[in-house]
Formats: sequence, structure tokens, C-alpha cells
Amino acid sequence: MISVAFGNSVFLGTLFTRPVKGTLRRNRRLAILNDQLFFGANFIYVFFKVYILFGIFASMCFDLRYLIDHNYMFVLIAVVMFLESWKHITRTFRKSAFKVLLINALVLGAVSLVLSQTSIFNYKKMDAALLAGNPKIDVPISSFESTNEEWGWDHLKVYMDDGTVKYNLNKEPIQFEDIYIKVVERRSRFRWGMPGRSHVCLLASHDLPISEIKKIEKQLFLAEARKIMYVTRRPEGQFTSRYDLDGLAYSISPDDLDDSDYLEGGIPLPPPVPDVLMKELFADKEEIVINLDDAITIQEKKYVDRNELLRFFKDHINNKTYFNLKFEPSTSYQNYISVLGIYKQALSELRDEVTTIDWENARYGDTRYKYEEEQREAKEMYPYSLLHNFDTSRIPAD
Repeated sequence: MISVAFGNSVFLGTLFTRPVKGTLRRNRRLAILNDQLFFGANFIYVFFKVYILFGIFASMCFDLRYLIDHNYMFVLIAVVMFLESWKHITRTFRKSAFKVLLINALVLGAVSLVLSQTSIFNYKKMDAALLAGNPKIDVPISSFESTNEEWGWDHLKVYMDDGTVKYNLNKEPIQFEDIYIKVVERRSRFRWGMPGRSHVCLLASHDLPISEIKKIEKQLFLAEARKIMYVTRRPEGQFTSRYDLDGLAYSISPDDLDDSDYLEGGIPLPPPVPDVLMKELFADKEEIVINLDDAITIQEKKYVDRNELLRFFKDHINNKTYFNLKFEPSTSYQNYISVLGIYKQALSELRDEVTTIDWENARYGDTRYKYEEEQREAKEMYPYSLLHNFDTSRIPAD
């Protein structure tokens, strides 16, 4: 409709530049021509001014999916454009112009509908090609995000398509067995002094079973990419960034993996933690079992409200307890992320309560050493102790 409005303006300008017989005064004709002559320039000036001041800012800070509900605004813009091009025509010809302008509007409306259904550029084919290389992923929801981490080197996407789990590494479709090979190849390009470049952002669909995530973690662990970021999105969704990938940082532990499995290349998983160390770490601590089923169950109580679960974690996280997160292979990835996110939030808030120096103020000089000392003491007071399907029989008896 906006394009047709421009075309209609050119048509009207051409029409009134022709010599006509009648009593139309020269100043009236020039007023109509002036409207059409500056119509496009005025619109482009206003449109791009608004676009630069608001559009670029909005594209960086807002989720553009919410703009779909405002398509009617563009229709109103087209209507205003038509009325602007007819302004001096209606003032000059009064009622006698309404019939002609009504016919003009009906014709332009019909032309707009026809053009809207006419394929000039095959955007569907282009979209399909782009999505094949970079498919959309509905990542899980988490209200907490990790901070002070450097990520963004390898982007691994995992999603379900026609009942089959598919993988995409750095916008390149790959097979499951290629994950280990590709990550190892990439790591070999960097110096040992640049370990951050081996970190992996894991963009996985929220409805995948957790067994698929753990299979991938095994490949990454053996490829020595043991720090990953579970990419998540915020519950409200309005202020999601398309430039930074936020989520929950996680270090893959050998105790999370099944030591009975091997890669095709014959590389075994590392041996389990020795019994002596297991006893030192867990023998004198209280175990709190978290069951992930349809809900989150702790000590036979189901937690649905996240604030209640956050309060439970803050009341029980200390250096005398550990949490044993138990789940079945079919447990959804979203349920796992929900617990992990709330646990990390509780841990972060507890540590913040006993520290006084922020990372932003502790990058240089003596303040950095004080910051590191505070962080060490906070971690000793509130250690990260969330285990996955931990077998308590591995703790040796006295």
C-alpha cells in the first residue's frame, strides 16, 4: 500500500502538469503539484528520522516478535499518505472530487491486494536456505543468568525435526558423531593460553529429553571443551538480545557421565573420583535429594512456585550439605534448567551477602587480591554442591 501511494502521487503529479482546459487558477494547480513533488521526500525524511531514532534502538533492545501485533500501524501510514496526496485536490475541487477520489481509492486498494499476492522475490526459498544453516531454537526459560564469563566461540544447536534429533555447529549441519571431531579440530587451532576459545554455547530446544543433552556433554568432555553455556531466555521476553548469548554456565564433571560408554575412536572416559576423596568430600555431609518428575520434589514436597524453591535453597545451601539431583532419561531439558537456574541464583545471592567488592571494581591493583580472597571465603562457606544422579553407595563406609 505504501508503494502504491508513492506511485499514485507520481501519477497525480503527471496528470496536473498536463495542459487542461478550464478555470483552474495557476496557484491552485501549483499547490497540488507541490504536494505531489515533495510527497516522497517529506515521507522519506520523517520515516528515516523515526527509524534512526527509534528503529535501530528497538532492534537492539526489544524482541521484534512483538511488533507483529502492530501491522495495523503500517496500514494507517499508507492511509495518511493517500490523504496527504489528496489534500489540495479536495480543497480545490470540493465535493466534485470525492467521487473521483473514491474510485481512485478502490482501484488502488485492488492493486495493493493483487501486488501483495504477487511473488516478486522468492523470500520463502531464501528463508528456508537461511533456516537450514541457522535454525530457530526455542531455548528453555530461566530468570537467572551467569555473569563474568566469556563465551561465544562454538555455537552448538540441538533440536528435534520430524522426530529426529539434529545438530548444527557454527551454522553447519553435522551428525552426532561429528561433534567430537569438529570441536577437537577447532581446539587445535588455538594456543593453550587461550582456553576460552574452546567454550561451547549450547542452544538446545526446551522440550528435548535430558538424555540427549548428557550425550552431547560426553562428547564435549572428551574433546576437552568442558565449560559450556546452557543458553536460555528470560520469562518476559521483551528485552532479549540478539547479539549476546546469555544463560547458565556449567562445567561438565566426569561424575555426570556414564563410564560404560566409549567413543567410536576407543577413547574411554576418565576414571571416577577415588574413594578416599569421595569420603572426604561427602561422608560427613547431609544429602538432600531433588527428584525431577512432572514437578520438582524435595523431601516429598512438590515445589511449583520458584520463589518458594529459591527460599528453600538459600536456607539449606552450606558447607554441610549437598544436593543430589535425580532425573530419568526422559526428563525434559526445561525442568533441569529450572532447577539449575534457581540453584545458581540462590548460590549467587548467598555469596553476594558475604562479599563487599564487585568484579567491576577489582580488576587491578590490591583490590583484586582482596576480591579473590573474599570470593574464596564465600565459596568455602557456600560451595557449589549440586550433583547429578549421584550414587551414594560410592561413599566408602568407615
